[in-house]
Amino acid sequence: MEALDTVLAVEGAIVAFDFAPDGQLLASRSRTELTPETLKSLAQVSAAITQLFNSLAPALPALMGSGWSPQNGWLYCGGNLTLVVDNGRRAVVAEAAQVDLNRTVDALFRSR
Repeated sequence: MEALDTVLAVEGAIVAFDFAPDGQLLASRSRTELTPETLKSLAQVSAAITQLFNSLAPALPALMGSGWSPQNGWLYCGGNLTLVVDNGRRAVVAEAAQVDLNRTVDALFRSR
């Protein structure tokens, strides 16, 4: 849980969580009350999108050359939230207006 605390310490972070490739929520830390269903859904969505990117990664070198594999992480920004996921194990949801993406990515990768 110390690793999740490190990620949650990033300015703007709302929730940090670990998930399994099958979408199971493994652990979470939050600055706000989130329902178990919300946390479970975040883990499932993160796993599904990670699997999608893993399946698309082999096609990218044909478009732009090598350097796309393996997939190391991804992010989604929408509305006032940002979801940043490392290589399919840990994620953080943050307020888009407050989050420093470089610090967030650094915290995710340092927390492994």
